[in-house]
Parts: sequence; structure tokens; C-alpha cells
Amino acid sequence: MSKFRLTSSLAAFAAVLTLTAWIGVRSFPLQAAPQEKDSPSVTVHAGALPLLHRAAVQYPKEALARRVEGTVALELSLSETGSVTDARVLSGPEELRGAALQSVLQWHYANDWQLPPKTQVSIDFKAPGAEGMVRVPAAPPEEAAKLDHLIIVAPDAIKQKLEARLTLHEGDRLTQTAVNDLFTTLKTVDEHLKASLQPNAEKTGSTIVITLESRAMDEGAPTKIRVGGNVQATNLVQKVQPVYPPLAKQAHIQGLVRFTATIGKDGAVQNLDLVSGDPLLADAAREAVQKWIYKPTLLNGDPVVVVTQIDVNFTLSQ
Repeated sequence: MSKFRLTSSLAAFAAVLTLTAWIGVRSFPLQAAPQEKDSPSVTVHAGALPLLHRAAVQYPKEALARRVEGTVALELSLSETGSVTDARVLSGPEELRGAALQSVLQWHYANDWQLPPKTQVSIDFKAPGAEGMVRVPAAPPEEAAKLDHLIIVAPDAIKQKLEARLTLHEGDRLTQTAVNDLFTTLKTVDEHLKASLQPNAEKTGSTIVITLESRAMDEGAPTKIRVGGNVQATNLVQKVQPVYPPLAKQAHIQGLVRFTATIGKDGAVQNLDLVSGDPLLADAAREAVQKWIYKPTLLNGDPVVVVTQIDVNFTLSQ
């Protein structure tokens, strides 16, 4: 083979390889694509859908200099391949919207299964050194987006003021816009108001608990109290029934499982210590009780941590 023909063949082969690689990259985006880092004061909540890659979010210099901060919520339109074809700002400071849009329009989601036509995301911008910013969580997934319970634990004056301004009520849908508006209202009414969002055990709805973290509590005032099990049971707003363990059924084991429980200021179960009960029943009881939610307990108008007793009774059906 002549030198000219050999050179031409190699050139043609290289061209084919280049074309093949180009087609491969266009058709199958790299799942481990390099990703730039967001600005240190930016937090991205991309939602439940897995991202293949996304562009970094940069804090606008002018907004940073003016200490403009907040959360930008967006609704993204997705193609069948997972790329973002369009984006619409739902809420957020005007000075921060452009930076959020510039990033999300370059996002690409995994398309291992059928993607929804739209999804919602949010991006937090917090000026460095800023204090007291209300951190806005991402809205729950669609199946848990119904607001089952809205619990407000605060002095009557603040509670009435808050209720007059809230646009979110039990039974409403918890969209990202609704969550953002809720946290904006909290900050407007009182900067010490905090909220936690907790999906229920079945993931069919959610509970929001709003509490007041007072900075004016007297020194030495207790932050943890002990409450009787029967009294605490009246504050239960979400109860998950335990699943009877098959092995315990087969062995005809039944009886009481007792825990010493620590209930947080937001009403969520923080810790469970087993006091008594058959080991075959204890794990099932623990798994259920950890998902229980109580109405927060107040002491002199402030929420406190509660130590109480929780009993779970297993009885074999006749």
C-alpha cells in the first residue's frame, strides 16, 4: 500500500471515530458530567427527579453587594430526553430570578423512566453573614402535597395575627409557591416563628407545625418536661399502626411494648428507649411510633421538649 493511500485510510478512520463519538455524546449524555460549583451562599433544591448534570448557580454580584436574599421557585418544562425546554419563575426576588433561570435552562434530568412534563424546584440565595433568614424547604412530592394538618403553637396575639395573614389552609395543595408564601408570612409576622414540614407515614399528605422560638425565655426556665403517657396521648395528631410481625403471630406472642419517648418541640418523636416488651414485637412498635406526630407542648407560651411514656399493645385477633 502506498504512503498516500495509507495516510488517506488513517484519516478516514479517524474521521469515522470522531463522528461516532460525536453521535454517542449527542444521543447519550454522560451521567457523570463535570459540574461547576454553586456560589457558597446558594443552595439548590432540585426536587425528587434525578439530575444527570446541571449548570452552577452564581449569586449576582449586584444583589450580593446589596444583600438581596431569598428563595426563587421555578416550574420547569421537560422534554422526553430529560432536558429543560422552558422555565417559569413562580416567586422570588426580581434581582435573583435571572441567575436562577440562566442555570435551570441548562439542566438535564435522567430519563430512565417516563418523566413528568413539568417539575418544580427552588434555589436559596443567602447573603454571607446574614442572620435570621427563613430557610424554605422544598415542597413535598405530588403524592404527599395535600396539607392534612396546620398546627400553630404561639401566644394568642401572634397566632391570631398569623391566621389573619395565612393563605394556606388544611386541605390545600402544598406547591412550592405556597410553601414560599408561608415562610415569607412567618418572617413578616415574627422573625422567631419557625415551621417544619413533615409528610405522613403513608406519603399521602403532610403536616406543617409552626412554633415560636422565643429569645426572651427566663434563665433557668426548663426546656424539657415530663408528661404522663395518657396526657400526652391527647396531643397525638398522626398515629401509625404497627404491623404485627408474622413470626410473633405464628408463635402466638402478644402483649404490651413500652417506651420512654422524647418528643421534640415540633411534635416529632426524637428518641425511643425500650422499657419492656417482647423483642419480636418491639421492632415493629418502634418503627410505627417513630412516625407519630404530636401537637407541640407549651410551657409559659413556649414549646418545650417532652419526655413521656408510650405503650403499644399487640393483641392476636380471635
